[in-house]
Amino acid sequence: MKILHSISGRQKLKNGCTKFCKRMLLVDALYINNAGGKVLLDYLMTILEQSDIQVYYLLDKRIEQNHITIKSSNTNLFVKSSLWKRHKFYLRHRKSFKNVLCFASLP
Repeated sequence: MKILHSISGRQKLKNGCTKFCKRMLLVDALYINNAGGKVLLDYLMTILEQSDIQVYYLLDKRIEQNHITIKSSNTNLFVKSSLWKRHKFYLRHRKSFKNVLCFASLP
């Protein structure tokens, strides 16, 4: 993979993942965009952002303008919610993450 640029001393790769992704937690929150699910997602993100855990957030495009501030050591990707786009993300990143928290209504 080609290196695009460096963020906070970490090399960011073409797929949007740093070379340390295997130690990151993927939080899959597609389809979470309002009501109780959004409240719980905001709480989870607040707690994770206060911790030392490196997190890659896969978020619904509908909350792009309304989400918790994410620190520079973490990564976020906003995707239009669809089964196909979610499936493509998982295929493209199938070896990138060791831990996944699926915070959506789909496994």
